Amino acid sequence: MGLRLRYLKQVLALSLAMLALPFHSCTQMNKQATNETEELLPANQGQLNDSLQELEEQLSPDQPLPLPTYTKLKADMLARFKLLLSEEMITSLEYRHYTETITKDIRFCETNTDTAKVKLQLLDGLQKMENAELDTEDREAIVDCYFILSEKHGIDIKRQLHKWLYGSIIP
Repeated sequence: MGLRLRYLKQVLALSLAMLALPFHSCTQMNKQATNETEELLPANQGQLNDSLQELEEQLSPDQPLPLPTYTKLKADMLARFKLLLSEEMITSLEYRHYTETITKDIRFCETNTDTAKVKLQLLDGLQKMENAELDTEDREAIVDCYFILSEKHGIDIKRQLHKWLYGSIIP
């Protein structure tokens, strides 16, 4: 019995050692990975800081952000009005009126370079939507769209946009 007990103790000790080996290996691998990560962090932090500095130099305060493309502008406006229609905040007739007016003006701006004609087109489009029963946020979105269109052509219609949005001219 003594030999058998001794044998069982050895088997148990060996089994425990074998079970502990993977745990020890995992712990060692985890420590190694942590050390490697800690070594890489300063290097990556430096690269990130360099990249951030390059971006800040590219987007200096003297340089405005690039304006969205005509396609993006059109897609954003159509999506906005489609959402208003789906939430029953506008009728299908209003949806068609707003989207046709805005897409027509975007298309006109995209294909024309005569600033006088573009300005007239933009102001005419705003006039067509003068009585739009939209909340302030949606009216501001229209103003933003028309402001971007005017900026793309170097036209100043800020006063007219303000009047359309708030009903009065800036003093």
